[in-house]
Amino acid sequence: VEMSRGGMGAVAIIELDGKIAGVFTDGDLRRQLETRGKDVLSIQLSELPLKMPVTIDANAFLLEASKIFKERRIDNILVTDDNKLVGMLDIQDLN
Repeated sequence: VEMSRGGMGAVAIIELDGKIAGVFTDGDLRRQLETRGKDVLSIQLSELPLKMPVTIDANAFLLEASKIFKERRIDNILVTDDNKLVGMLDIQDLN
């Protein structure tokens, strides 16, 4: 639901202390639905495997983000400032 509200294909999972715990994507959700069926919708995200996201510093240039998207073949990059999440870039943001 949060992915849809935010218009993104991913949601960042943040620990209580503000540290990034991982990222869960719409692709992860599709794969979990295929494997576990609709019962996956009642499972907490903390019980699912999370990927460690690719991050970029808030002071970086968009050119650097563009290179990361191309080299890593990903759709989302978390934006951090002093290791705290401040936003998320989607590859569509660069178009």
